[in-house]
Amino acid sequence: MYRAVKEDMDPAIESTAAWNMNKDRAILTKSQLRAGNITRDMLGKRLLSYFLLWRKETDIYRIILNTKIKGRLLKMYSNYMLSYFKHWKDKMNFRVTEKRKLQMNGIENENENWHKEAMERAADIKFKEEALKTSKRKMVEKTFRKLFNRKLIVCLDRWKITCGFMDQKETRAELVIKRVRARLCR
Repeated sequence: MYRAVKEDMDPAIESTAAWNMNKDRAILTKSQLRAGNITRDMLGKRLLSYFLLWRKETDIYRIILNTKIKGRLLKMYSNYMLSYFKHWKDKMNFRVTEKRKLQMNGIENENENWHKEAMERAADIKFKEEALKTSKRKMVEKTFRKLFNRKLIVCLDRWKITCGFMDQKETRAELVIKRVRARLCR
């Protein structure tokens, strides 16, 4: 009997369970659809708002990019390239400066050598001039001394001739003339 009751009840329970399951499935599906629709709408609205915000930010970003960032990038790139040019220019200026320094040092050394040589020549010339002056002076003095001595000898010879009448005086005059000649002819 138990079996009979069970089997009789079973179809009713099964149909009720199936109906309940279908109903639950329908409710679940409906609620899932509603939740999906809500989520879709919410996400759509949010997505639209995100899209609109993105587009607005993109426009602002594009404006910023075109004005500020692009300018900064170009300026940075030009400074970067200019740094190479400045480095090259400084290096060339340094090379030119070093080359000019070497040339100037060479010219200065040459001038110093010429100056030393000129000073040595000037000293030699001054020494030779002094030597020439002293030799000329000595020559002139010697010439005047010889001339003076000749004139003196001529005068003494005249005096001897005029004094030749006296023997005593003559011997004394000859002695004086010999002594003078000895002194003057040294």
